[in-house]
This record gives sequence, C-alpha cells and structure tokens, in this order.
Amino acid sequence: MQGTAESRRHPFVAPCERVYNVARQTPGSFNPHHTKEQSNRAQNPAHGSLRAADRPRDHRQPEKRPLQPHTWVRRAPAPSSVLVLTGSLLGSAEPQPATLTEAPPRPRGDLAWISWLRFVAIAAVVTIHSVSYNALEPGARGTLRGTVAIYLDVLGVFAVPVFVMLSGALALDPQGYRGPREFLRKRAVRLLPAIIFWNAWYFGVRRLVLDHNLSLGDAAAQAVSGTLYGALYFFWIVLGLAVITPVVIPFVAQATRTQVMAAGVLGCLMTGASQATVQWRAAPDVFIETAWTWWIPYLGYFLLGWALRGVVLRGWALFASLLVVLGLGALMPWQWRNPDAPSWLETLSPAWYYSITAMIYSAAVYLLFQGLIRREGLLRGLASPQRRRLARTLGDATLGVFALHLTILLWVFEWPVIGGQHAAGGTIVLLVRIAVVLVLTYVIVLFLRRIPGIKRLL
Repeated sequence: MQGTAESRRHPFVAPCERVYNVARQTPGSFNPHHTKEQSNRAQNPAHGSLRAADRPRDHRQPEKRPLQPHTWVRRAPAPSSVLVLTGSLLGSAEPQPATLTEAPPRPRGDLAWISWLRFVAIAAVVTIHSVSYNALEPGARGTLRGTVAIYLDVLGVFAVPVFVMLSGALALDPQGYRGPREFLRKRAVRLLPAIIFWNAWYFGVRRLVLDHNLSLGDAAAQAVSGTLYGALYFFWIVLGLAVITPVVIPFVAQATRTQVMAAGVLGCLMTGASQATVQWRAAPDVFIETAWTWWIPYLGYFLLGWALRGVVLRGWALFASLLVVLGLGALMPWQWRNPDAPSWLETLSPAWYYSITAMIYSAAVYLLFQGLIRREGLLRGLASPQRRRLARTLGDATLGVFALHLTILLWVFEWPVIGGQHAAGGTIVLLVRIAVVLVLTYVIVLFLRRIPGIKRLL
C-alpha cells in the first residue's frame, strides 16, 4: 500500500491522503432411519424371520422408506439452525446459566439484522470519508471538532470487515449454491460492469473535475492497485472473494460450524500477525495489494461471517459483546496518532482492518446486531415486516452508495455554509455535512436503481 508508514495504521488515512493530494493536484452412533418393519423387528424378534412378501402390511398407510441423508451438505452449519448463547441479564425473565444450545429453525424474517447492519456499515463509510480531513489536521485532538472527527473516523473501522463478513454469511450457504458456473456468472454480471464503470467514472472525475494530467495507462495501473480514487479497492476485495467462493464452498459444506470458525480465526490471525510484525520484519507493506491479492487478508473475515451467522447471543453473553464494542470503540480512537498512547500498542495492533483489535471489534458488532435485531430481541421493532422492507431497500443500495458518495462529497465541498474547505470549520458543520452526503447519495441511488440497466451499476 502506498503512503507513509504512519498512514498505513488507519484504514482510510492513505485513501484520504490520496484524495486530499488529488484535490490539491499533487497526485470475500450415526442414528439410521428405521423403517416400520425394522421397528417391528426390534420389538418382536420373531417377526424378523418372515420373508418380506409374507409380512402383514397395513395398506392404509404408504410404505415408509428410510430417509436418505444429504451427501456433502449434510453437516453444513445451516443458517436456519441458530446457536443461542443464553444468560440472565438480557435474555429470559428467569435466570439461566450461560449455555450454548441449538434453537429451532428461524424464519428468514430474522435476517433483518443483515440489512440493518449493511445500512449502518455504509453510513460508517460515508462518515469516515466526510470527517477524515478534520481527523488528519495537525493538532486535531486539541479542538472539539477534531476530537469528534477522530472518534467518528476510527469508530467506523468495523465497516469493511463487517461488509466482508456479511458477504460470507450470504455467499457461503451450501444450500443455495448451484455450482461454480451459475455462481460465477451471477457474480460477474453483478460486479464486473460496476468495477469497469466506476473506475472509468473516477478517471473522468480526476481528468475533468480536478483537472489532473492523468494518462490512461497510469489510470489503469492505479485502478489495478486499487488506488485510483478513494476506497475503490473494495471492489477488488469483493471480486476476489467471489472468485474463490467455489473453492471454499465444499469445505464449508463438509465442515462443522466449529471447524469453519477455527479456519476463519486462523485466517484473521495470519493477517493480524502480518500487521503486528511489519516493523520488526522491516517490510514495506503488510500485504502486496493488487486486484488479484486484495482478498487474501479478508478471507478470515469471509469465513467468520458464515460461521457466526445464526449465533445468537442472549443475556450476559449479549451484554458482554456490547462491552467489547464500547471498550474497543473507546480504545482505538484514543490510541490512533496519540503521542500519549504506548508505541507498542500502535505497532502491534493499530486502528486498522488488519489488526487483532479491529477483528474482535468487528466480530462483536456483527454478533451484537444479530442478537438485538430479531423477533425476540431488544430491537424487535426493527424486525417487523414494514421496517424489514425498509432495511432491505436501504441494504440493497449500499454498493451504489459506496461508489457514488465520493462524488457527492466532492460536490458538497463546493456548497456554501457546509462546503468551502475540505476540513469543516466547526463541529455542527461537520455533522451536517455527514448527514447531507449520506441522505443525498441515498436519494440519488434509490432513484437511479429504478432505471432499467443502471441498477446493475448500483
């Protein structure tokens, strides 16, 4: 990744520095099924001596055949099979010890949390890009608007990991998998036009709006590296994980939930160890980030998304996840670019997608939403049919909001009052700017998604 060693410690420092420089023109026991006759033989051994043709048969009922178990999908951690972690504080009225049990299958309505989490994650992305100029200002911690910007900026570090986890939760379902050809065809139709269009769009923005002398060859090289403009590298993460999914599906289908979770944790630990040792190894980058390698650091998140789908926290377990979110949500903004923070903390686990703290933080946010937004959850109102439809509409538009909001933000910079300098002049202006960019981008995207042919780009 390009940028200074200090800029690699935060997910959007390098992209924002690039956009900032651009603006300045400095350019994822087997129990057999018994037939009726087998049951009768177990109760009456003499019955087993009769030939099949001589055995009495009840013609009022059809002959029962043994159920055939599924082959390679029978042990998949089915998304409708929900693991419930119960407790006594936020769960049932009667105190219960914390236990891990299998709950009955849930209706798909309980997946409303996915749509709401997608909306919150894209709102975090818009917030990060809107406040990053203030967060990067020298002496930002000395002002209210700078401190607010830093906390809003770093608190959103869960956004990209959570998007990858949600992608894994949906894409790695063996029961919905119809083979590599069909899967890759659908992903190609969904992703390739958007990748080509938006890289071309931001090439045009740099040439025509920012008046940069950027050749087509240089633009292509930057696009392949994911550095053409802002956070367009996310397209390569999603595309790479889509390509690798047909290879991962057979493992997920054969493995237990615990095994998939172990693989996801190991993948995250590999990424975290690479981040923690980058200075010790004197390496220029944590990973080589190109269009065909961007997905590698996120494979652990991708597997965890499927492994944790259906893990419902209740009681003390849910409360503990809230404490983890609040605790790490306070720690990471405090440590980022803070001279008072221990240097070893920022070295071993910076506020960055690849760090161990960011991984724990993202997983806790994922589990928190899954535990709260369900029919029996504290935020059950968000799982009602009407609000579920709203969440689905907002969630389905997140790709378009991700791609377009950078252009809207550039436009808002030209507005009176909330525009002007890239760094907002006050805390109120900063907050209003976030709201305007988010709402305006959503309005435009939701309108454009109604036009045939354009929807696939958004």
